[in-house]
Amino acid sequence: MYRDWQRRGLGYAGTAGFVPIAGVMVTQLGRWLAQVGLKNGRRDWLWALGLGLAALPLFWINLGGPTLRDWDEATVAQVAREIAQAGIGPGFASGAGSSFWQALLHPTLWGVAYVNKPPLMHGLIALLFRGFGVHEWTARLPSASLSALGVPLLYGILRQLQPLRRTALLGAIAYLTLLPIVRHGRLAMLDGAIVCFYLLTVWAGLRSRRDGRWSLGIGLGVGLMCLTKGVLGLLLGGLVLVFLAWDTPRLLASGYLWAGLLLGLGPAIAWYANQALAGAEDFVQRGLVDQALKRLWEPVEDHRGSIFYYFSELLEWGWPWVMFLPWGLEQAWRERGWSWGKLVLVLGGGYFAVISSAQTKLPWYIMPLYPVVAIAIAPVLTNAWDRLGGTGMEPYTPERSPRIWLGLLGLLTLVAVVGCAYFSGVLGFLGTFLGLTGPGGGADGWIAIALGLVAAGMALSAGLLGRGDAQWILVLAWSWYLGLLVLMASPSWVFELGEAEAVQPMAAVIRARPQPGLPVYTMNPIERPSLSFYSETRVIPLCGLPPAFYPTEPFYLWLQAQDQAALNLAQPGSGPDLGGPDLGAAEGWQLQGPLQLTQPTLEDGLRSRLVQRCDPPRELP
Repeated sequence: MYRDWQRRGLGYAGTAGFVPIAGVMVTQLGRWLAQVGLKNGRRDWLWALGLGLAALPLFWINLGGPTLRDWDEATVAQVAREIAQAGIGPGFASGAGSSFWQALLHPTLWGVAYVNKPPLMHGLIALLFRGFGVHEWTARLPSASLSALGVPLLYGILRQLQPLRRTALLGAIAYLTLLPIVRHGRLAMLDGAIVCFYLLTVWAGLRSRRDGRWSLGIGLGVGLMCLTKGVLGLLLGGLVLVFLAWDTPRLLASGYLWAGLLLGLGPAIAWYANQALAGAEDFVQRGLVDQALKRLWEPVEDHRGSIFYYFSELLEWGWPWVMFLPWGLEQAWRERGWSWGKLVLVLGGGYFAVISSAQTKLPWYIMPLYPVVAIAIAPVLTNAWDRLGGTGMEPYTPERSPRIWLGLLGLLTLVAVVGCAYFSGVLGFLGTFLGLTGPGGGADGWIAIALGLVAAGMALSAGLLGRGDAQWILVLAWSWYLGLLVLMASPSWVFELGEAEAVQPMAAVIRARPQPGLPVYTMNPIERPSLSFYSETRVIPLCGLPPAFYPTEPFYLWLQAQDQAALNLAQPGSGPDLGGPDLGAAEGWQLQGPLQLTQPTLEDGLRSRLVQRCDPPRELP
């Protein structure tokens, strides 16, 4: 093999120390599998197992490091905790077990019926809470594990679509090293599970073309999606059926398919029917219209964006593999008569059109699109690999790769170097040394190391591409894998936590209040579910309540210093409505109370000042 590379003049000898190691290992493993006489199917299972094992470090490391972020993570965890607490007792055989299942069928959020999403993932998290306690890692483990399972599932999909195993391997490796898949799949949210169940549905649909019994798996996948995110499961399942109608129309007449859909959708239909009967119009309006259908024609909670919102999301977070997407889409269009081209056009084009035209825009809605991106670019990577000889065993057809790839790799390297300098503090030091003003470096050694690894790998990859060495693809993937691993091991992988004050010190003050039974209100107009979760009580924005519904019982108030001064609470005990002393402070916030509103009208001094402090000021009717 060494002589073969020298004969081709691909520079193997100059890089023998560090570049082709991964390629040689892959080649030798393939030869060993052939020697032991494993059939193709068994080899595929071993490759899928290897990809799954490679995914586990990325998806499992440091799950319990950062705190749960606001909104979805904290909300999902709180619903799961209430389910788990309902089942605390001797065991499932006793009344505690029935309480658990009752809570699972009728989940609550702070005692109010939770109808936002079905409780499949909440129930899995609740089981871990019961077994191992309420922690960040127990909240994130189900989603992270299912996201990791998506990597071998994508490999299996590509093996059904492409004749070459290396196409499936390259596509799965690209999917594994996509930052949004790794980072968002680790969060205690529902999107990692949705992508996994979606891939299961597609894989079962592709296998059913040769064995109709696999159609049962389509129904199972669609049912799991519907039990995770409701109507989204019907959309994704419908796109799979449209693809099968174009690719293998005879399957639509299969009894296995419709039996599988009936069996798979049965539990979801039963849960929705049970909620509708229990909650009547309230569930239909809040659970179906407001949380699902309404998002198509109205920006829910002001989450709006242009029709190009998800195009910009893809360009922002899909690197480095998005650079190959134009060639993948062009090839899919040219080969739209083949199954893989049909799948890319239907699943990718159909889903992208729906989310782009919907009025509500949220970043995680794009998640089911990333597997289609990996499927689209897999043949492009294979062509780039083969025309440079690959590991030396593939047919060698020397062709120049698009020069823009080399330019993009160089640009990405420059961006990574600048980012590394920023997070290492080098830019701030240089600015101070040169007497320049402007933003300094945001010191974060972990991110600096991750970006440094990525920058070095991309620079080396660009050099190999310029020399015509096929190993540039493996070096690129390996550098991103290492960079992501370092990032996930750091406390900074949940970027959003830096947008607000640290929640755990604040929650510690609230938990230590003398009378834990009294409610806690806050002058923050935006509710922080993570603060409520860690405080183990709901911290309610007072300014979000109509003045007529202000509390009449004693309560605690979580506020900042300027709010305390505006409310004239600096001298506790100076009047009957001014309450008790400060009970602690953290992150610029402090707990005051207990306070008491003595009058139901604005004649009450504290009530009047609370109403005036809220923005915009309001008056009692």
